[in-house]
Amino acid sequence: MSIDRLQSKLASEHRKRHRCRLKKLIYRMYQRIKCMVKDMHQKCSKWLSVNYDEVLLPKFATSEMTQTQKRISSKTSRAMLTWSHYKFKVMLANKMGRTGGRMIECTEPYTSKTCSRCGRINYTIMKQKMFQCPHRNNVLDRDVNAARSIYLMNENLLAWTLRVHQSGVPTLRC
Repeated sequence: MSIDRLQSKLASEHRKRHRCRLKKLIYRMYQRIKCMVKDMHQKCSKWLSVNYDEVLLPKFATSEMTQTQKRISSKTSRAMLTWSHYKFKVMLANKMGRTGGRMIECTEPYTSKTCSRCGRINYTIMKQKMFQCPHRNNVLDRDVNAARSIYLMNENLLAWTLRVHQSGVPTLRC
């Protein structure tokens, strides 16, 4: 049963014993979700810090997005706040610092609408899963296109260095 349904039951319940049980159940569900989110943060930040020297993390102002003036439903706002994006950012920065890497906070304006090949903005894309550039016939998954656009827009923030691989072949790495 979802937390929303339990809370609506709690609001209409008049018996004290049942209210106490419902409150405990709701509390346990919130704690379970909180532990799952923390576990996901720890696993993702560890994996990123072990496998990458530098990580680009776009600014994600959840509190600004969830304000009442915005056109986001309360369910979406609650889901965004549940993921605790700021806590993940802090944890990732700490883990990257411990492993000798660095986390770079970057911007992402129009990345879902910008073609990662030609750089033109497609204003007609709304909720489509695939990005299609009208100028180059470039068809990519929307998230892959956005990730490429973020990388290309913020490429200047990365520290490009020439490293020598174990085989003795020099390679460019960021």
